[in-house]
Amino acid sequence: MTNHSLLRRAPQMPPHEVPGFSHARKNGAAPHVSYTPPFLSVTPSSKSRLLQGSGMVGGCLAVCFAAGFLGSTGGRLTILGAVGVLVSLAAAMVLVSRTIRSFERALLSELQQGYTTTRARGTWWLSSSPHGVVKDGFTRWDFRGTWVLSAKGVVVTVPEAGHEPPGLYPSPRAMGMLELWTGREWTGYRVPDHH
Repeated sequence: MTNHSLLRRAPQMPPHEVPGFSHARKNGAAPHVSYTPPFLSVTPSSKSRLLQGSGMVGGCLAVCFAAGFLGSTGGRLTILGAVGVLVSLAAAMVLVSRTIRSFERALLSELQQGYTTTRARGTWWLSSSPHGVVKDGFTRWDFRGTWVLSAKGVVVTVPEAGHEPPGLYPSPRAMGMLELWTGREWTGYRVPDHH
């Protein structure tokens, strides 16, 4: 059975219809969207982490190009220049990985608090789930059920009634696990429920 068929067979019910939803909401294991604008409780925010990481990666790539340019003579890359390029590229790859993980943690934390500072699309930023198949390909997101704030905490959009906010909820596929709901669909990204 392929990963796609496992995901297709999963229930497409919204989070409030999954067994354990009320218990998770009461115990703080499901997103809580307040009636008033929330304060930024996750710092740095997911947006700030993404922007900082992008800047650091850009800096590493600039150093890589500079090392290649300065480390070449007569159109040929010297050994010192090649080492500079390789070290810069390795640093950029490490920073990309760390930025994605940091962004993932911040965004998931924000969603659980009932807001987001980034409207991420797809699942490119999710680490592999040790407890489930992560949906790949096109993933539909709907942030209408949660507060969208700027990186400084200014309200960008207010939650609309009747929309389940994205975040981690009791999984429709695995008891004792939380699964990421995008506001439109389940992703297959699951983590243990420690509540």
